[in-house]
Amino acid sequence: MRSNIVEYISKCDTCLKYSRKQVKEPLIQHDRPNRPSSKVGCDTLTFGGRDYLVLVDYYSN
Repeated sequence: MRSNIVEYISKCDTCLKYSRKQVKEPLIQHDRPNRPSSKVGCDTLTFGGRDYLVLVDYYSN
């Protein structure tokens, strides 16, 4: 059923006209923190069937 919907939408002129285009987000620069661990970023990912939590210290990368 999903493939039928995707196929229908891909051929629909009205759907294509009003669909959102994938727009790249601008890169947001940040100031380097004064000390380690004062600013960290985190994200999750799945690789090889396992889930991971990635933490990044903005001070040292």
